[in-house]
Amino acid sequence: MKLFFLLLFFCLACTRSNAQQQALSLSKQQMYADFDTLVTKIKTLSPQVAIKKDLWHYDALAEMSLQRKQIDTISSDFSFYLLIRRVLNASQDEHTSYQDFYPDEMRRIESAFRMYLPVAYLNGNYIIREPFSAGNDTVYTGTVITNINGLPVDDYIRQHLADRYYSYDLARKKFYSAGFFKNLATLFQDEVTFSFQDTKGLVKTITLKTHAHFNYLNHTHTTPDTTKIAYWPDQRALYIRLTAMDRQLIPYLYRELEKYRHPPLRPERIILDIRENGGGEDTVWQSLYARIIAKPVQFRLKIDDYSAARAIHKETNPLLARYGLYTILDTTETLDPDSNSIRFAGKIIVLAEHIYSSAGSSMVVPNADPHDHIYAIGRKTGFFLGVGFSPLNFELPYSKMTCRIAPSLNVTGVKKLADLMHDDNEIELPMTLQELIDLQAHPGNRFGKDFLIRYDPFVRKALAL
Repeated sequence: MKLFFLLLFFCLACTRSNAQQQALSLSKQQMYADFDTLVTKIKTLSPQVAIKKDLWHYDALAEMSLQRKQIDTISSDFSFYLLIRRVLNASQDEHTSYQDFYPDEMRRIESAFRMYLPVAYLNGNYIIREPFSAGNDTVYTGTVITNINGLPVDDYIRQHLADRYYSYDLARKKFYSAGFFKNLATLFQDEVTFSFQDTKGLVKTITLKTHAHFNYLNHTHTTPDTTKIAYWPDQRALYIRLTAMDRQLIPYLYRELEKYRHPPLRPERIILDIRENGGGEDTVWQSLYARIIAKPVQFRLKIDDYSAARAIHKETNPLLARYGLYTILDTTETLDPDSNSIRFAGKIIVLAEHIYSSAGSSMVVPNADPHDHIYAIGRKTGFFLGVGFSPLNFELPYSKMTCRIAPSLNVTGVKKLADLMHDDNEIELPMTLQELIDLQAHPGNRFGKDFLIRYDPFVRKALAL
């Protein structure tokens, strides 16, 4: 287990920087040097770049090269910050990003952006999941966004791949994000125009102000979502809601679990809900599993990168060897019950959706053995997931911006390139329009007991296993 404490993924949130908006202090030569330093590091450190070129048919380095042409137009340090941010975004890997660098000017601009659309990505389309009104127009649940600023949504996204991070839909071969409309382009626009097609086929075009809210209909989902443990006696189920991989939550989790060690509160199944978990530290999910399981859980773990210096051997899998990778870890990991484990031998069902970072790496446990009593119910993330080494931090020589790059790739059990994403689940649960309708019609928190048991497809599936 010592290895796991080294394999930490950091949360994606940036901390406040002391950098201030100021006139241009860098020469063009220095900007080119910083730009080229960053692109070279991404090319030589990130194994995802070459993989995505073949798997996604996406050339990140070509996208970055297009951004280099903008250097001659830059007139301030803040403009250069935005350029470097676009380079990082073009990697389409959220672990290739700024580290501890967030100018006050960026904070001000993002906080002024008020436009919000309640959108879900469903079967390749962008569906309004909660009705809203704008002026004299009303848009209802199930309405499809067809165009943004005059472009079909997919074409718009393809033109703005350096403006934000996206997921990738392998089945449809395209990038997607429910929040596609909020990016580095729209942050600097006063208004955005959308075309909507309702469930009857009628189309309307609405222009929305980016610095103003608009009205929601039946907007009742205001109950805060927090980490909690609750026993459902009628279902004989213990429900654990874990909203972050936050080390400070461990004492609470331990204390609450102790209540369910013996009858009459001994559950028949445990539902661990990590949907929308923002990540944090791997030690959290490791500690939680160790406090629950009755016997050791073993799983293979193989990690590659470009480093010959720390390699066990050069990659021998023909599918991966052509990328010049080296194997730096190839072992069987064991997660043992801790000395105070409740030794639960019943069904453990893990619910996952929109997870990344350490939340994503926690899925190695339920996915370790398809024949055990630990199950994974979830949806694809469109990201590269899996346990890996911490991102490498570095500072650009002239601007002193601090960035990070994930240098490793989880290649465990890979038989085809798509396996490298590690976002398959034992039980795949596609989203449906009815799910959105049920959610919109229900008052309160979507993670409240009443909604979970009566309507939530994840929990209903977990209770049926």
